[in-house]
Amino acid sequence: MSDIRAIVVDDEADSISLILSLLESIDSVEVLSFSTSADDAYEKIIGYEPNLVFLDVEMPHKDGFDLLKQFKHPNFKVIFVSGYGHYALRAIKFSAVDYILKPIDKDELVEAVKKVTAIIDKEDERIGYLNSLNKEASQFKSVIISSQKGFEAIELDQVMSIESKPGNYAVFTLEDGSQTLATKALNYYEDLFSKDMFFRIHRSFLVNLRQVQGFDAASATVIMRNGMRLEVAYRRRAAFNTTFRQLHLV
Repeated sequence: MSDIRAIVVDDEADSISLILSLLESIDSVEVLSFSTSADDAYEKIIGYEPNLVFLDVEMPHKDGFDLLKQFKHPNFKVIFVSGYGHYALRAIKFSAVDYILKPIDKDELVEAVKKVTAIIDKEDERIGYLNSLNKEASQFKSVIISSQKGFEAIELDQVMSIESKPGNYAVFTLEDGSQTLATKALNYYEDLFSKDMFFRIHRSFLVNLRQVQGFDAASATVIMRNGMRLEVAYRRRAAFNTTFRQLHLV
């Protein structure tokens, strides 16, 4: 069974206590933290990276929907817990897994968690299979990435750069200028790809060495074949220069 890492968000202390108490009997759920406001919840979601949020709707200053709007590409599931049923339709538009009305029924809570577990299990199974396909290849010509649209195959020789984005995401920029948002962190791709093809020039960027046109030592910038210029971090400049020359790309 998948381990669910959860955060509980509710402005009522009694409601939080009840949810925490009910979750204690569900072995698959680990409660990382709780919040009584949307602003505090935002910080904790960023910090703890839960894969499930139990979320109240009506809270002072910012409601649950305002909180979700702050995440352009949320990488967590949501179970709404509310005393008001008329928000249910809106919750569906935010792709909520379930909507539980207060007072909370334990059986309903258990069933909602089961739904989340089934979704996470299915996603892990698909991603695990695709990752195994990627890692079995001795030489990569393409990579299958998990994106917001599903799963996409990308030809590596078309990749210009891969940029880190907040929330464990990475943006692939291709030769034609198109971009694809992948739902994995930059570190994952740095470990996955051959070091003689991709180089980490900065904490936020991997570049395809075969798409590098030149290196401007004066400004410490990589010049890509599409004209894009990217700065090389000070501590990485010597290693980049050496790697670049060893590959006879200059």
